[in-house]
Amino acid sequence: MYSANAPAVKIQSTERSTAQLPKRGEPWFNDGNIVLQAELTQFRVYRGVLAASSDIFADMLSLPQLTAAPGDSIVDGCPVVFLADSANDWHHVLKALFQRRSV
Repeated sequence: MYSANAPAVKIQSTERSTAQLPKRGEPWFNDGNIVLQAELTQFRVYRGVLAASSDIFADMLSLPQLTAAPGDSIVDGCPVVFLADSANDWHHVLKALFQRRSV
């Protein structure tokens, strides 16, 4: 039964602030198959190119893939790999890997 003396119940909003939502960075390939996230910027790229360009990514991506567990981060059906470096640094590295132009 409701009592006028009952403590107020605080209702938490389930909406996330847009300031905390990741944004799309460049490069972002709509048909990419992995998302890299540095800070609050995500890059959708190709696993094969990462593996061919980096021994670290090659080793990481060669591990058997388990089915996604509850709480795993997935964006547009792609697994998300969180990176400790700055988004700006990854922007430059990924642009160099994925958008090479012949000189």
